[in-house]
Amino acid sequence: MRDILVTTRLEFEEALGAIRNQTKIVVDVETSGLNLWLHDRICGVGVCLENRDAFYFPFRHVKANLPLLAMLDDEEINLPLDWLQELWEAIYQVETVIGHNIKFDLAAMFQDGFDLKRDQKAEDTIVGARLFFKGRYDKLSLEHLSDTLLGKDPWKKDFQAYLKSNGWQHHFDYAHPTKIAPYAIGDVRRTFDSRDEVVRYILNTGQERVWKQECELIRESLWEMEKRGLFYDLEYCEDRIPKMKKRLAELEELIYAVLGKFDIASNPQLNEKMNKIGIYAKGKTAKGDPQWDQGELLTMEHPIGGLLLEWRGIEKQRSVYFEPLLLHKATCRVHPSFKSWGTITGRISCENPNLQNLTKGFIDLQNNDMLDDEAMAAIKAKLSVNKAGQDTGGASVATGTLTGFMSYGKKYDDMDPEFAIATRRLYIPPPGFQLYMIDFSQMEMRVFADYVNDPVLNAMLEDTDSDFHDIVAMEVWHVDKSSSMWSFYRTMAKCINFGLLYGIGIKKLAGQMQCTEEEAKEFRVRYFQRFPKAERFMKDVNSRILQRGYVTNRFGRRYYIDADDAYRGVNYLIQGTSADIVKNRMIDVSRFLRDHDSDLIVQVHDELVFYVADHEEHWIVKKLKEIIEERCIKTFLPTEVTKGFPSWAQKKDVCANCMGLKEKENHDCNNSVSVLAIQKAEKKLKRKFKLEEV
Repeated sequence: MRDILVTTRLEFEEALGAIRNQTKIVVDVETSGLNLWLHDRICGVGVCLENRDAFYFPFRHVKANLPLLAMLDDEEINLPLDWLQELWEAIYQVETVIGHNIKFDLAAMFQDGFDLKRDQKAEDTIVGARLFFKGRYDKLSLEHLSDTLLGKDPWKKDFQAYLKSNGWQHHFDYAHPTKIAPYAIGDVRRTFDSRDEVVRYILNTGQERVWKQECELIRESLWEMEKRGLFYDLEYCEDRIPKMKKRLAELEELIYAVLGKFDIASNPQLNEKMNKIGIYAKGKTAKGDPQWDQGELLTMEHPIGGLLLEWRGIEKQRSVYFEPLLLHKATCRVHPSFKSWGTITGRISCENPNLQNLTKGFIDLQNNDMLDDEAMAAIKAKLSVNKAGQDTGGASVATGTLTGFMSYGKKYDDMDPEFAIATRRLYIPPPGFQLYMIDFSQMEMRVFADYVNDPVLNAMLEDTDSDFHDIVAMEVWHVDKSSSMWSFYRTMAKCINFGLLYGIGIKKLAGQMQCTEEEAKEFRVRYFQRFPKAERFMKDVNSRILQRGYVTNRFGRRYYIDADDAYRGVNYLIQGTSADIVKNRMIDVSRFLRDHDSDLIVQVHDELVFYVADHEEHWIVKKLKEIIEERCIKTFLPTEVTKGFPSWAQKKDVCANCMGLKEKENHDCNNSVSVLAIQKAEKKLKRKFKLEEV
């Protein structure tokens, strides 16, 4: 086991020879910062072999920024940059590349010409850490993982102190190679040792299938999605920012007129100002401070609540989703980071930007009066479900963002398009492509039905157009859509269905259903009388948790749950199985698209977003839908197809068979490509090959 800082050509060639003979290696890059898709670049590369020999290759350590070191060190501190390509060629010979948060390393290497070969595999120890740790809030850092598995080692501390003392933070390129090499070598060696321990644990706990799938997902889908990026409408972005600033200034004047001047973004200052006019927060934060969240503002009778809500919503859109895009003007593409390890259930999360929090609806910068009674009732019910989801450690039924709530009951057609704002409106297809979304329909409810395994319910769900909440309403209360009370009973069914998933009690269920606790109890009893297997399933889950401390989903993913939190089990199983199904389908879709020009670009919960090449549009959407609907469980999981034009925010339902718009509910087709689609394809081909019209 050797530690080698590579400084000579002979050492470099010996290292490359050793790398070429490996089946798997660990790679860890050191960089000038974290903005790899903008300006930051590799300053050095650490590599560990299977025998634990480890190397550090310095390439961009900036001697110009270190005048003292430059005077002390007469020799060149970096290897020639053109040697990087030789290093990449050696790594191309390796079957599996391992890293801790490997997509970060791949992104940095990509900027210097490296990209995984088609048959190369990737493993991420941070994914292994998620499968290893039992708690909901465990740290997944390499330091925490390796200290837990291997015992503590202070390899990071000296180098971190060195950076801190110089005030360099993420500027690893300012560090001298002799200082950074022990740190980088410690990283790659500890990663390799941790990887072996984690894989051993995964095999012993029967999680091999989900581990294999996670590794394939990174290689086949997530890395390709990040590399490809997401195209955005720069003109729209630049047009809306000054309009948002103008509206924010107007709102600030209105707020100051009521409360006086203060920092609106400061909760302590807001609390002080609100108290002075006799308004006190009803809730508390986890630290016991007064809570002024969206629920508090939405249900407030004083008009100041609406002004604050609108200010927060617009300010978040401006600062988080619009202005940061201006940094990417050169390419008009952002490269979100998709984290398959971001949640305990297995759901993929996203950051930079967080696409899961993009507002679907539009808000009107000219007219954002408080919502009508119907919209407010819907929001109160949703807030109740969201709170239940937080209590059980799950995601909410539908994310309740501030701007999302503001768009309730607002119709885009009633707005002046010049003052309509939606974060999803930023994202449009690049030239030569169309934007398509394929979304699983009522996925979590259907996965729940698969676990319940009620034969009658399963048979009904085989119908592509069946609606889970409709079926429950019909079966439990014996009503149909012709009933004047249909809307009421379907709402009750939906409330109970989601309530079961989130493990909420009668009190919260009543709050969500907007009824008394006695009525909620009665509805729940009727539900279980019709679906006794649902109650049996829930009891079985609780029993398993009490007996052995964990439950296992359809893919083998384990969830360790304390006895006091046994009610979380159903939620974890449903949400986790749904997440793993989506991942499974993403892999197959990505493999299919390898040989085509269309691409998978985004995953948000149960929705997959594609750039569909113009010349493939007339046939490939139907094929993608078929692949996504291939069964991973017994219960049929249908999908819905929509097309975004001109943007992600403006969706139209599409029939994947004829590629026609579903403008009417009774849309029908002859299961063939429409004449319009054929004509469109022919025109594309004629332009491509410069054929003359006959």
